[in-house]
Amino acid sequence: MRIPTLCLAVSFVLLCGCVGQRGARAPGSLGEPRVVSLIQLIANPKDYHGQLVRVFGFVTLDFEGTAIYLHQDDYKYGLDKNGLWIDVTREIGKRRADYDQKYVLVEGIFDGNERGHMGLFSGCIRNISRFQVWSDKDGRH
Repeated sequence: MRIPTLCLAVSFVLLCGCVGQRGARAPGSLGEPRVVSLIQLIANPKDYHGQLVRVFGFVTLDFEGTAIYLHQDDYKYGLDKNGLWIDVTREIGKRRADYDQKYVLVEGIFDGNERGHMGLFSGCIRNISRFQVWSDKDGRH
């Protein structure tokens, strides 16, 4: 009589554990972005390759230079390795004036292999799902 009761109790515990895990998502999965710095992506691209990430940085929407940088000065002085190529959507491109030369929050899939125009950058963010001004170049939110 004890064995069936024990089996039932163990089954119940295992079932509860499975149900509790079903809705959980690991950060970086396609549901919940990993909030990371550009420094983390640049220094450890293999750790984030193929993951959904959220980063903040200075965005430029230039021809052959659409990128997100650590700082405005990185763009100003051509320090492209301190930036990531961003594969913007057509909609973002249409609103260039709203985003260009501003600090922006970007969410998308990090690709550590793609380096943008002529391989100048340290990676790429593609399949952008969120793109919003965080602050303009004068520091206003």
